[in-house]
Amino acid sequence: MRVGFFLPNIGQVGNANTLVRVARRAEELGYDSLWVTDRLFYAVKPKTSFYGAGRNPADLKIATRYNLSITPKPLGSDRHIFSGSIDQIREDVEALKDFGPDELVFDVTFSADSQSEEGFLKNLERLHKFI
Repeated sequence: MRVGFFLPNIGQVGNANTLVRVARRAEELGYDSLWVTDRLFYAVKPKTSFYGAGRNPADLKIATRYNLSITPKPLGSDRHIFSGSIDQIREDVEALKDFGPDELVFDVTFSADSQSEEGFLKNLERLHKFI
């Protein structure tokens, strides 16, 4: 399973210097892809279906995106998926592999500890062990 990471392109850390620094570090760590948040365009009434565009649904790749909330201590059994300690998130990644997505994309944009450039880089480092 491939592993990607959302770049900090919005919020307090959404600036060119941070994007470059985080992207370079992600490449060094071996992430398979980098993603950005873009909510400018939504198809309200698509004019062409997937089939109508000549595409084969069997060729679709499944990428799953998860907002992460990493905590220093494990959370209880009522926690949300991909929230909790690194060990709990590791368990979530293993369980997701059984589902069979082609790619898992981590998004720490809204995590409390990702509201600075250093926080983003710290999470990038912590999560690279899942590559």
